[in-house]
Amino acid sequence: MKLLLKEIIGEYQHNTCVEGIMLGGSRSTESEDQLSDYNLYVYHHEDISVSERQQITNKFCRYMELNNQFWEVQDDGQLNDGSEIVIVYRNLIQFDRQLHEVAFRHQAQLGATTAHWYNFLHAEILFDRHGRLAELQQKYTIAYPFQLQSNILQKNHALLRRQMPAYLFKIEKALVRQDRVSLNNLLSRFMASYFDIVFAVNEKLHPGDKKLVSHVLRRCSHIPKNFESRLNRCFELAGGARQELLAELNLLIDELDHMIKHRASSSL
Repeated sequence: MKLLLKEIIGEYQHNTCVEGIMLGGSRSTESEDQLSDYNLYVYHHEDISVSERQQITNKFCRYMELNNQFWEVQDDGQLNDGSEIVIVYRNLIQFDRQLHEVAFRHQAQLGATTAHWYNFLHAEILFDRHGRLAELQQKYTIAYPFQLQSNILQKNHALLRRQMPAYLFKIEKALVRQDRVSLNNLLSRFMASYFDIVFAVNEKLHPGDKKLVSHVLRRCSHIPKNFESRLNRCFELAGGARQELLAELNLLIDELDHMIKHRASSSL
């Protein structure tokens, strides 16, 4: 780990509100590329003030946007050597409750249900004041819950094409209208549910929003027929807002359904 990161971590350790710090993302799994940033997760029991965060980041960062709250509370910027860094701040108790809802109460979402769970288990502990992060990693290192798998399939699959508000029906309208903005928004939501189903069927935690195709090919033993080529064709057709997209999406769902049935029969 680069010296700048070690120095930043050392600064945060002096704040008694900080329970622990983790390195997440591709840097923690050694799957980074030239575009990968550094993701630091600072877990606390009380909020760390923006002014305190600014004092730390000013020492090591040549550019920093403080207190962005688009997804989580985070500071986004560049280290003095030009590397990009994202520092995410999480209340440890609240985060534990959030994971508990998914892992033990089996609460499904529309897309990426288990992404935070995957992120936490695959992050590297850099500082753990009272050993709480290690305890939580052990707590959430469990077999994939069957009820969670069932809930993810029930919630996400219905919106592919079965129920009235399904993505496929709305995509059809967007194609007729040649509304490309709506089409791309709907296709993104369709794919979010599609991949959530694929990972759930394979009893794998969802890795987040990057490199999903490679994650499926590398980690999943049950993969829909023509998986990669069918996806590429869908995106190609969506780019031109072509009517043939509907047929391809229907085939994508058919092949997904076949995989689900095959997986169910093989587990009997």
